[in-house]
Amino acid sequence: MKLRYTLILAAIAASFSASAQTDKVAILRTPKFAVGVEAGFFKECLNRDSASNRLYMNYRQRTSYPTVGVFARHYIGNRFAVQAGIGTAFIKDNIYSGYLNGFDGIAALPFNGTASTRAYDANLSLQYYVHPAAAKVRAYFGAGINARYNKYNIDGYYISNNAALNTSITDVQLGLLLSQGVTWQVHKNWQLNESINLVTNGNTTSGGIKIGLAYTIQ
Repeated sequence: MKLRYTLILAAIAASFSASAQTDKVAILRTPKFAVGVEAGFFKECLNRDSASNRLYMNYRQRTSYPTVGVFARHYIGNRFAVQAGIGTAFIKDNIYSGYLNGFDGIAALPFNGTASTRAYDANLSLQYYVHPAAAKVRAYFGAGINARYNKYNIDGYYISNNAALNTSITDVQLGLLLSQGVTWQVHKNWQLNESINLVTNGNTTSGGIKIGLAYTIQ
């Protein structure tokens, strides 16, 4: 009988020991902060006749463009995180019968040409994680806001008189950011990230994918 009780107590002790080891592993896999770099490719999937409120592209071709940036993520509890990011993209549009509106010294007349745009994005989002913090691979859904500063370099001509139009203009757009992604904790200090994103900027909606590498801090 004593031997039986001894074996039971030994089994219980072994169970607690294994649980403690599991907790230690879980802690190693649970970062509190992540700072990283990311790159991606986006496609304009919907536009409502214009690139912004002041540069109208009535017959604009839908454009694909690359983007690069950096991000920082703070994990909150077991299921949430807040992420902030900044990035830049270069976008080139072919414009047919577009026009400018509300710029001093620039005629608001239809023109044909190209718009080469350098865009700078800043965004803030809240993420909900489907899997718990201790999981190595975690899927998440995110939603937030995106602000974009655009500098357009326009090269074209007015349709009515063939007069040249060469100018640079700027504007700021506010929009929404929706994302669905996966993080993979490949090491206690390194994390791979993948996300599919839908971003609205002014009158344009773009969808794309980003791949990132982050350094995580416990």
